[in-house]
Amino acid sequence: KKDYEKHKDYDGLKKILDRELKVKQYMLLEADSRKALELYPSQPYVYYMNGLALNYLRKSKQAIDVLNTGLEFVVEDPQLEAQFMEQLSLGYKALGDNKKATEYYRKMQELQKK
Repeated sequence: KKDYEKHKDYDGLKKILDRELKVKQYMLLEADSRKALELYPSQPYVYYMNGLALNYLRKSKQAIDVLNTGLEFVVEDPQLEAQFMEQLSLGYKALGDNKKATEYYRKMQELQKK
């Protein structure tokens, strides 16, 4: 984090977010990815990480909003798009909307075949 604070580069930020996810520090991941959205508002990966963290923190409604916004920035990356679909499915499932959860789960499966 100290190195990132000096240089403020996107690759350093991604490493921080990946590390926080790996060690399951979801509160930190949510806070850091939220700050990152201000710095990199067109980077879909940052939206994905924020949505994922919000889902883990049981803030599904917020997660769905963030993921839908970030999805607009995903261009020709079926793997990342599939990850968005998975998180959207989990968010809708947590809200009890099984129809939408299933819809996004199927989209995820289709994207994984590509």
